Amino acid sequence: MSVINQMLKDLDQRQQQPNSELPRATMAAKKSPSNLLWFGLFAILIIVVASLYFWPKQMSPSIIENQPLSAQTEQAVTPLVDKQAVAKINAELPELSVEDSITVSTSSAEATETAANDNSQQISNKIEQNQAPQLKSEVAKQISQMKTTVEKSTQSEIEESVIPQTEQPRVVKVSPQQVQRDNAQKQFNDLIAKYGNPTAQQLEPVLAIDETYHKARIQQLTWLSQHSDTNFVTKAQQAIANWPEVFQYRQLLARHIVMKQPKEAYRVLTERLPTIEQSPDYHGLIAYSAKQMGDLPLASKQYQLLLRSYPERSDWWLALALSEDQMGNQSMALSSFEQSLRFPGLATNVRSYAEQRIKALQGF
Repeated sequence: MSVINQMLKDLDQRQQQPNSELPRATMAAKKSPSNLLWFGLFAILIIVVASLYFWPKQMSPSIIENQPLSAQTEQAVTPLVDKQAVAKINAELPELSVEDSITVSTSSAEATETAANDNSQQISNKIEQNQAPQLKSEVAKQISQMKTTVEKSTQSEIEESVIPQTEQPRVVKVSPQQVQRDNAQKQFNDLIAKYGNPTAQQLEPVLAIDETYHKARIQQLTWLSQHSDTNFVTKAQQAIANWPEVFQYRQLLARHIVMKQPKEAYRVLTERLPTIEQSPDYHGLIAYSAKQMGDLPLASKQYQLLLRSYPERSDWWLALALSEDQMGNQSMALSSFEQSLRFPGLATNVRSYAEQRIKALQGF
């Protein structure tokens, strides 16, 4: 009870106190509208700063200009947006100011915030209407060009790595001389296949196509020599004069005349010599022509030179044995006859003669 009585007493005292506090409450009530105004202004400021800070940089060139990019950011943006195109768009846009676009309401914080949102939307609409289509078009164009370049480069690399490079066909230039040679060779081979040993007259068309086809001319001179044709010597001498490097012409002429004109044959053969490896029979004919001339030491020396390279030639051993036997060198002749019988190639009657001479030289 005492507690309740005390509370009633205190309440009674408060009611009896003078209204000294009333003016302060009234002043505070009077000041409340001013505080509300400052609160509204402060809210507007926060909204404006937030909208400027968070507004997309690529949509507002004015904001981009006011906030310079760093070196790395500028390098990253440069490939996508052409700076000249952006500057041109900025020049064409109307100047926008936050002060002209925002009307501050001092009635209440809610009205102020609504006005700020409306003006921000107007700014966004103006930017989107004036800048966005052109800027987006420029950016899309830049991206399209870059995409096309990358696609072409990638396609080129794929083609180089996957598609095999076909080698261009080689153009082989054929000279007229080669064409003539091919035609002459074809006709010559046809004659050999058809006749085996064509006549000199049949070979004339081949030489008419290509006179330097020596294979056909050698075949023609061989046929003339075998048939004792009177034109052989003349044609052989003409061939030697025109083509002295072709030793076969001298060899054919020397073989034809060696029995009757051994000195002339020797002279023709020794005018220009091939190597023994090129034509061993050519050097064998030189040795034979020397023997026919009666120069037995020269013939013996030539045969010994040949046998060093070709010791299996029985005919050259027999020729050496005959030369040494005629010169009276019985020991050299005996060993040469024996060597001739060790290798094949001699006719039966020649082998019989060699055996008889071996017995005679041995004293049987």
